Amino acid sequence: MKKNSTSSASGGLLRKLAIYGIIGLVSLYGIYVAAGYSWLHFVRKNEQVKILDVAFIRVGEIRRTNAVQHFAHAQVDWEAKNYQAAYLSFVTGVRQDPDNISGRLLAVRFLRSVGAGGLALAMLEEGLVRAPEDRRLIEPTFELLLSAG
Repeated sequence: MKKNSTSSASGGLLRKLAIYGIIGLVSLYGIYVAAGYSWLHFVRKNEQVKILDVAFIRVGEIRRTNAVQHFAHAQVDWEAKNYQAAYLSFVTGVRQDPDNISGRLLAVRFLRSVGAGGLALAMLEEGLVRAPEDRRLIEPTFELLLSAG
């Protein structure tokens, strides 16, 4: 009889430990989601990010929204003739979302306007590696190669 009471007591203890462990993990996950969302939304000022993106760890979606934000800042800085900030924002935007062809082309236009044809060509070639059949990348690459001599 003592064996039954001992095994049921240890089984109850294991069950309690498992429940406390699960509660602890869920609490840590909740803290992670709240902290990640707060950091992206309030510190990084990315208002497009949704709490579900953080909760479901949608890194790709978060990176795309960050890239959109960087391209918008870059456009503003370019128009304000703040070329260093525009360059950093464009490059960061392209690195955050390397498959964004329109953002990449906007960055190339910026680079060509400030006389950085070599960097523009490198950015176009990098885009062609990712999307070799995209006409939007092929034509400006060919044009830039012909103009460079």
